[in-house]
Amino acid sequence: MNVLNAKRWGMMAWIMVLQVSLCLAIPFPVADDDSYYDVKRDFGATGDGVTDDTYPFLQATFQGARCIYIPNGTYLVADTFNMSFLGYRRPQWVGESRDSTIIKIKDDTPIFSDPANPKKLFFFGGAYGLQEFRRVVRDLTIDVGSGNPGAIGLSFFTANQGEVRNVTIRSSDPNKAGVAGLVIDEGEPGPALISKVHVDGFDYGIRIGVGTRSLTLDSISVVNQRKAGIYKKGGVSCPINHLYSNNTVPAVRFDRGANSLLNSLLEGGGAGDTAVVSNSTTLYVLNTSANGYGTGIWCANSSGGGTVLPDEVDEWSSDPVYSMFGSTDQTLKLPVEIAPEVAIGDQATEWVDAGQYGTNSAAIQQAIDAGKRTVFLSDAFRFDTTVIVRGTVERIISIGEHFQHRGEDSTDYALFRVEDGTAPVVIFDNFEMKHPVSEGPFVEHASDRTVILRTCGHHYIYTNTVGGGKAYIEDCGAGKMEMRDGNRVWIRSFNPEGHNEVRILNDGAHLWVLGMKTEDTGVNIRSINCAHTVLYNAWFCCKGSSPIYQDRYGFESVNSNVTIVNGQNGWASPYGKSYQEKRDADTQTKNGFETVYTGISCPIADAKPRKFSVHDKRKLIFSQKRGTGLRVLLDAEYQVDLVTLSGRIVHSFKGRNPATHFLLHIAPGAYFARVKSRNYAESMRMIVR
Repeated sequence: MNVLNAKRWGMMAWIMVLQVSLCLAIPFPVADDDSYYDVKRDFGATGDGVTDDTYPFLQATFQGARCIYIPNGTYLVADTFNMSFLGYRRPQWVGESRDSTIIKIKDDTPIFSDPANPKKLFFFGGAYGLQEFRRVVRDLTIDVGSGNPGAIGLSFFTANQGEVRNVTIRSSDPNKAGVAGLVIDEGEPGPALISKVHVDGFDYGIRIGVGTRSLTLDSISVVNQRKAGIYKKGGVSCPINHLYSNNTVPAVRFDRGANSLLNSLLEGGGAGDTAVVSNSTTLYVLNTSANGYGTGIWCANSSGGGTVLPDEVDEWSSDPVYSMFGSTDQTLKLPVEIAPEVAIGDQATEWVDAGQYGTNSAAIQQAIDAGKRTVFLSDAFRFDTTVIVRGTVERIISIGEHFQHRGEDSTDYALFRVEDGTAPVVIFDNFEMKHPVSEGPFVEHASDRTVILRTCGHHYIYTNTVGGGKAYIEDCGAGKMEMRDGNRVWIRSFNPEGHNEVRILNDGAHLWVLGMKTEDTGVNIRSINCAHTVLYNAWFCCKGSSPIYQDRYGFESVNSNVTIVNGQNGWASPYGKSYQEKRDADTQTKNGFETVYTGISCPIADAKPRKFSVHDKRKLIFSQKRGTGLRVLLDAEYQVDLVTLSGRIVHSFKGRNPATHFLLHIAPGAYFARVKSRNYAESMRMIVR
């Protein structure tokens, strides 16, 4: 298989994950639990596909609760459901499953008949001064029916945090009629995460009509549109990762803003069609293919013309790559992983409601130790000690209640510590801390098990004390987080705020970030000790009146590998100082953000052996010997790849039992030694002269 075909099959594998593996049912465990509303139980909806369920849905809309649960069924409706008046109440609409929870407009409904006067089925508007936090739409299908050409499926607004996840929006009209599937056209929305969303039909699959404070699109598929798959005419920051489009119209049209298109496959088109039209002159493209179009990607340039890109783009930037120290303009490319999905266990036998034991840390601990797979927190709990996550638990779910510490004084213990257990993955879903906040972390990752945080908010959201694990952090707000010791961390839509000296500390870990917005002062990401950091699209605003940390740079790197794409100053930005990079005793700085900034260093200061300690206390020793000699001591647990800066593996070797010395003679140059075992991973840069 050639390289391009391999790339295409990799993308197709992701598409199959998006389309067939996300239909996980999410039952709520207690039928008479009053911590949420159920449209059938509480408002009399039928979901039989015949009865008009408009009135029960209007009742659910106006009661103003945080969580509306929609069991499986087909609900016929004929009106708009407007959540704009709810303001800060954080409405969440959650279906039981994406494919079987269907809200459908009745065919030929008069109020949805006029495309010149479009009507929105679900309307999460913005009217409360950017206080509409943590709005959520998840795990359901919106169908605008047939004969409703003026319909918009979902109009979404959220501020600081919120998501549309695992949702299908479709037109059942034979001509795929409808104005748009998803629109974001109110106020100044964001940050927001639009993830695992499939749109079928409409003039526009997704239409972004306003400037956003960071809007992150990940794992999106758009098919059968009539004007464009995605149309972004608003400005500011928008990264798109893992987009699949099958259309005869443009897959993407950018009119404004700094945009990134990553790891995408665009199919369909014709000889006269263009897959991506960027009227904005700021565009970054990575690992994207366009098949069937006459033109793959067209990007306007500052001279008034345009640049035509090939159908297969490995990497392209509309502006030169900026680097310091006279170094290479090569960017860092980290592997992109999607958080694993964990099947929902049977609610009768594998769920436990911690509320039956009380509302403190001991109650949650008792629920965790009950031997179930899912722990459900149906109340607002008060923490007074660390809860240990162990045993069989793989999912801890809240419904967005405020959690807080007992007493008025802040504390420095972790709320949850993930230790070893039988479940390989632990998911924390939908948590929000109330003041007073903890000085300790929300989650301490003390195991090599995988940890997932979704829609969570806390002053100090994550740290790891054991290396070698993976973490996925999605739609979260925090003041700070830390990662170290070779951990792999993927972040999608992150909103750190507050006056913290460092918001994200990457101490020797691998960090991939898609979409970030900050407020106030402090270092956004500090990378040290051969950390690997990649950030796609960030927006910085709101300097505030506090004098602390206002002398800090936006990004700091010390002997590490860093690439920042489309960092942007917003209004009242605190960052005149943008980048500071240190390589041993030398320091260079840059004021003003660039389309692409990169710094690849990770130097070894001298030829002395460097030791790597792993958690079982064994050692892996590198030493440079007689110029081009590389001496390596390995036992059977380890594998080492010696890689050029361009990614070519020049040597790959595994250890043996008993531990064996290897002596390699390699050409002068710069290399990465990638070390990995079951519970440990690290890269170091080596200069061979």
